[in-house]
Amino acid sequence: MTQKTSHGQTGFIRCDRQLRKASRTSGMTLIEVLIYMAILIVLLGTIIQAVLLLTTHYRAVRNTRDIEDSAIAVMDRLVRTARSADDIVMDSILGSSTPSGTDPSTISLISNDVATGFSTTTTFTVDQTSKRVLLFENGVYLGPITKESVSVIGFKVSHIINSNSKALRIELSMLSDQATPAVISKNFYNTVVLRGTYR
Repeated sequence: MTQKTSHGQTGFIRCDRQLRKASRTSGMTLIEVLIYMAILIVLLGTIIQAVLLLTTHYRAVRNTRDIEDSAIAVMDRLVRTARSADDIVMDSILGSSTPSGTDPSTISLISNDVATGFSTTTTFTVDQTSKRVLLFENGVYLGPITKESVSVIGFKVSHIINSNSKALRIELSMLSDQATPAVISKNFYNTVVLRGTYR
């Protein structure tokens, strides 16, 4: 009976030691927890930095695209109108041009349709409030040409006049949405001859 009890106590002590040993090896120390937390913080910081960089890059690409789209819209419409125009309108009820080289410029071009005998006056101007290029045809407002996210900070049209023809020198400066950190500014230039003024 005594040996049984002694053997039972020995077995209980051995089992208790194994449990204590298992509990010591299966848990983490405070130092290990701190190391894991430091590694996790570094990884999270790297991920956040990468996301911010990608976001800034995306905004820069979007702003560049908006500026280029707006510039193409203005230049394309202005060049097409000028090529078919017969004259620069300096004083008219339907639209008058500002003096050559004024910034921002207002340019009005007149095109005569020989077949119908009608004339069309197309006016390009910059709205000082919205900073957008606006389009008028025969005094009727057709709407803005540039995008809302783009500000026109320079629009200068110079008249080039000689004995044989008339031409326009166009200078266009644009600034992207300033609410984003990736602000883009670009300048565009073009020269176009009024075909109706050839002599």
